[in-house]
This record gives sequence, structure tokens and C-alpha cells, in this order.
Amino acid sequence: MKKRKLLVLLLIFSFGMFPYVQPVSASEWSSENRLTWWLHMDQLSSILQTSDNKIWIVWEREQYQGWALFYQTSSDFGISWSDPQNLTIYPNDDMNQAPSITQLSNGTIMVVWSALRYPPPEPDFNLSAHPSSLTIPVESSNTSTVMVTSTGGFNDTVDLAVKSIIPPFGHNISTSFDPPQVTPPPDGNANSTLTITVGAGTTPTDYTVVVTGYSESLNKTKSTNIALTVAETMESTASSSSCAMPLSESLPPEPDYEIYCKVSHDNGSSWSTAVKLVEDPGDDRRPSVTQASNGTIWLAWASDRSGMFYDIFYKTFNGSIANQWSNDTQLTFDDGVDAFPGIAQMKDGKIWVVWHTSRHAAGMDFNLEIYYKTYDGSSWSADTRLTSTAKDIDDTVPAILQTANETMWVFWASEGWEQPPYIFYEQSFDNGTNWTEENFNVTTGLEVDRFPATTQTCDSRIWVIFTSMRDDNDEIYYKTSLIRNVAVANLTLSQGRVYQGETVSVNVTVQNRGNYNESFTVACYANSTLIDSEIVTLDPLTESTNVTFAWNTSGFARGNYYVKAEASPVSGELYMEDNTLSTGPVRVKLLGDVNDDGTVDQLDICELSDAYGSVAGDPNWNEEADINGDNMVDVYDSYILSNNYGKTD
Repeated sequence: MKKRKLLVLLLIFSFGMFPYVQPVSASEWSSENRLTWWLHMDQLSSILQTSDNKIWIVWEREQYQGWALFYQTSSDFGISWSDPQNLTIYPNDDMNQAPSITQLSNGTIMVVWSALRYPPPEPDFNLSAHPSSLTIPVESSNTSTVMVTSTGGFNDTVDLAVKSIIPPFGHNISTSFDPPQVTPPPDGNANSTLTITVGAGTTPTDYTVVVTGYSESLNKTKSTNIALTVAETMESTASSSSCAMPLSESLPPEPDYEIYCKVSHDNGSSWSTAVKLVEDPGDDRRPSVTQASNGTIWLAWASDRSGMFYDIFYKTFNGSIANQWSNDTQLTFDDGVDAFPGIAQMKDGKIWVVWHTSRHAAGMDFNLEIYYKTYDGSSWSADTRLTSTAKDIDDTVPAILQTANETMWVFWASEGWEQPPYIFYEQSFDNGTNWTEENFNVTTGLEVDRFPATTQTCDSRIWVIFTSMRDDNDEIYYKTSLIRNVAVANLTLSQGRVYQGETVSVNVTVQNRGNYNESFTVACYANSTLIDSEIVTLDPLTESTNVTFAWNTSGFARGNYYVKAEASPVSGELYMEDNTLSTGPVRVKLLGDVNDDGTVDQLDICELSDAYGSVAGDPNWNEEADINGDNMVDVYDSYILSNNYGKTD
């Protein structure tokens, strides 16, 4: 637990407290649902419902030697989910963490996150020799392979030479390269064979052969050494198997965390390259993003650029993604750690930022509390305290939401020395003037539940997603507020063109997407005419059933008809957009009117004659001439046409 508290200090969030108002009780939440099943850690998620009603959850995943961002989507309010999709490149050593997702008013999906990334290396090359030591007797020769290794995409010619032989006296040693110039492929290798010949009169001793490589494009020379031992005779030669690796270069400066962004203009089918939004000498971490009603994008994050502790910063954007961001602006200035901001606009137009802070900690007792402040369009309010904890309790990582009924919610993780973290919330029913004075828990408190995020979907359901260790590994879980919602999930027709009097089979799939047992009426219409209705009863959530209606088109005038299925709203249902579903048109034709011109006449007789005797699949088959629908054009079809000859609409 001590280790966890020290870790929490590096991450951090806050809010205020007022008279009591009755909130949604904990019993009105669903059970926990597990989203991810990774062998390593999945944590720090963000949630969004886009304009096409798809739910997105994006999170950070431990991947190889670093962290990558993944996401999953659901098009049926969480009944089923897509496979995890990777948003960042891997495998690599990058630390891509703490994503925040939003959708802009033009439909663009935007994900921001903090990342620790080494900058790409500048074009360069290294030089090495293999082997790097040789023993050659007098009047003999041997070879070493000189390797030129490209880094940073280097792809130019390198001239090879022996700069010197040390000591420069007492020898008759000559050298040659084959080839004397090499050009390595980008981030690859190119080799040349160095032949060293020891001539007569050379003093047997140890020498150093200094090999150089020169790049004119870089105006840079690299060198590597070969240790040469000259022996008197072959018998005194000792073979060498030493192999030099490329000379190590000095490591690049240690990078720091910066804020990055990717966008998708096609609902996630493709993504832009990552764009850096924040860059400074400090660490910039844990961003949160939203778009205000006037189109301005707001980005808040924590940064330690101003001192040893993190503070909250923000910036705004009014143009295209690539430019026109405002300067970074510091929002908090206390001596504690302020981190893990959450940002959102309320229905009264105010921008809210919530975070956790250690400003009231005493000594090494790092208790954290939730704070907030608001922007009214011209100025920011003072920092305001939402939670006030005992010294052994940490309130961390708040998430803020205002639901359709204008109730404000703040969720956070609460952790104590004797208690694992679990998720709490407070509510305000008057735009933040007053807050419930009791904290209500969403999760059971029996497991380690941290890092909450929240949204409300169009079916009125409030979602809380969080990281949990309940299965001995950090995974993403979610739970939702309980709702009533029945829906028409699918509608299919047996055929789309019929003669008057034929029957169309209408198959309707209805589903209970809520959390309670429901009985309701399913009705089927052709345009505004009721075909039939049926009462169904369904258990909650995923249970569905099929209802089949037979539409007899007798008495329906020639024309196009749209078929609609409707599930009657149940008591307490707030979301009605999925209660109806339409399809069509179905073309109803005058009986015997093969060419569908509104009159049964000689032209129809001609078309029937051309197809007479055919069955489905024949070259002269005409489905419209099969008036009675028995898959054969024969005398029975001629009889029907004759009986209706001369009829018009």
C-alpha cells in the first residue's frame, strides 16, 4: 500500500462540498463488466459515444518494453464489442499513456495522450572491424571486415582509409580495401575487406592499425582500431577470434513526457500521424480534452515545468488541428502536487476543470483531495475544494459529467491505508452551487478499482469505466446506471415487389436493452396502416426475440410502401430513438400488370408470352410474369392476367 501511495503522488486531481441532496443510490448501478483480457496491464481509460451512437473506450496497454494505446467500440450499447485496435505504433520503447477521447462538432474523432518518445536519430554512421585483432607473421597477410553501419537513415558514400599504423617505425606493413568506398542502405550495413600485409624486415611486436571512414555529405570522419601482432614465424601465430561491435555512440538526451494528438475524419477507419501539441523541458502528462459549444477545443494537463511539483496547465484551439493553438497557461500555483485534470463544459456554458491535489498534505503524509475551478467566459474562479479527507485517505483521478437532466457528477477513486481504492461520486443539481454532502460508492470496495472515466450515452445510461485488479491483473471494467429501454433491433422482408393479394412476411427482432423485465407491444405498419401487433415479454439486457407478421397486400393500392416496426415505450423509458425501425420500399403492383405501367393490357400479354414456359434460371425467365408466384410462367399466370385485363389504377 505504501508503494501505491507514493505512485499516486506522481499522478494527481480535486472538488467542493455543500448541503445534501438525494443522489442515485448505489443499488441503481449494474454489476461490473470486464472489457479487456490482456496478460499484462490495461489501465487509464477514456470513454465517448460518437454521433453515430457508437461507444468508444480507449486505454493504455503494457506492450513489449513500453505502453501503447488501444481502443474498442460497441454499436449496440455494450452488448457486443469489437476486437481491440492499436492506435499507436508498436513494438517500441515509447510510453504512450493516459488517453482522452472526444468528438468535434464536424465529426472528427480526437484522441490526446502523454508520451515519452525518443526523437528520431539524425543521419549518421558507425565504423567497426571484425575481427578487431589480428596476428600475422612476417611476410604474410590476413584480412578484417570493416563494417559501415547506417543510423538515422544515412545513405551516402563513405571513403575508407588506413590513417596510421602505430608505432610508425620498424615495420614494412601495407594495407588495401576492397572496395575502398561503400554506401550502406538506410539503417543497414555495408562491408569492405581490409587486407593487411606484413613485409620482410618488419619488427615483430604489437601495432595499432587506425582505420577511418569519411562522409563528404556529413563532413564527418569516424575511426576504429585493429590490434595487430606481428609474429616472427607461422608457428608463433595465435589465431584471434575477437569481434568488435560498432563503436557506441553517446545516448541522446533523456526525453520527457509531451502531449500528442491523433484524429480520424472517417469514424476510425484511418488515423492521422501523431502531432505534438505540448513541448517544454518538463514532463507534461495526463491530458483531458473537450470541445465547447462555440467550437473551441480545450486541453488541460499536468506539468512539472514550474518546479518540483506538478501544476495544471491548459491551452485552447480555434482553428485546424495543425496550428492556431494558444500558448500554454498555468492554472494552479500551490505548493502541492496538482494532477490528473478532467475538463468539460456544462450546459450553462461554464468550463469546469477538476483535479486532485496534495496541497493539504502534512510532511510525508500525502493525502490527496479533489478540487475544481470554473471559467465563465472572462475569468477563472478560485480553486474550490470538493472532498475533504482524513489523513489516511487519498481521493484521486476525478472525472466530471453533466447528464441530460443537468445533474452534475464527479467520480473519483478513494484509497486508504487499510482500504483498497474504489470508486465514489458526488452530485450537484444546481450547476455546482451545492453538492451532496455524502460520498456514494459505485464499486464494491472489495477490489483495487482506480482511474475512473465517465460519459452518458443517448439511451440515458451513465457509464463509469475504471481499472481493476479483481482478476489479479489490471484490466478495464465498466458499469452503468440502470435504465429501461426496449428496441427494434432488426427488420427484414421476404420480398420487395409483390402483386396485390400476395403476402409479405415481415420479420422483426426486438430486444430488451435495459435492466428490468419488460412486457410491451410490437406493432407493424405499412406506411400508416397497421398490419398487426403482438405483446412480448423479455428479460433484461441481451434477451431478444423474433416476431413475424404476415402482410396480406389485398386491398392495398398499387404503389410503394414503407414497412415500420414499433416497440411501445415502457414505463420510465427515456430513450425512444431505437423503438422504431423502417425499411422499404415494397412495390405493390396491380395484379396482372407485368410491366407495372398502371394498366393490364396487350403489353403485359406480350411480356408474359415472351416468358411463357420458363422457370427461374431460364434465359427468358421474367419474375414479373410469374403472377401467382409459383416459380413458373404458365397457363395459370395467363388466366390471372386475362381475368384482370383492362384494369387500371
